[in-house]
Amino acid sequence: MINSNEAKTDLLIDKIIDKQPLVYKLSDDKIINITGEGGSGKTTLSSKFQNDPNYIVIDYDLVIDGTCQTGSIEHFIREKITGTYGQDFFNVKEEHDIQKVFTTMYTEILNMLSSEEKILVLDGTQLRFIADVNLIKGEVIILRPSIETCIQRSVIRKKQKNPKINDEELKAYEDKRRHILYKLNPILNNLILQIDNKIQKAKENESQGLKY
Repeated sequence: MINSNEAKTDLLIDKIIDKQPLVYKLSDDKIINITGEGGSGKTTLSSKFQNDPNYIVIDYDLVIDGTCQTGSIEHFIREKITGTYGQDFFNVKEEHDIQKVFTTMYTEILNMLSSEEKILVLDGTQLRFIADVNLIKGEVIILRPSIETCIQRSVIRKKQKNPKINDEELKAYEDKRRHILYKLNPILNNLILQIDNKIQKAKENESQGLKY
């Protein structure tokens, strides 16, 4: 029999073991949150909705780093947010500032677009920085290939985009990716536990309510 600690551990993204995605429904809002580590397949999944007129797909990276094309939904969001909070709003480094920026961006996106008839697809690693799990709306899909799988996928993608990269440069990139993913993964695993706890408590409350 699996005890509760083993069950919780099984939820977490592993260093070397690939796992199936987790899917949680937190509310009835027409929102799909896709998250995972870099190289987990988020963009591949979100691209399936890209050309469907029933969906609006938003890539957090494009909003944050400003590489979005003029006229894109990400450009519209970035212009709205920087117009309200200032041009330097996204230029932060410290974790507590990143949390504040992402939480503000997330709530602003929902305020801007949640009244749309279309389903929002929000794609990015940054969901782990949400200040309060109760702010997350709709469905959450957490992709869970292992950290090492994500690193190797990132290295392959780097080589495909830069065919002339030499072995030394590629190794340096791999080491950098490994450092970043192992540093940030505990934050994502903590988010998984928070979401799962929220779901389990809701089930317990519903069960208790049915008894009375």
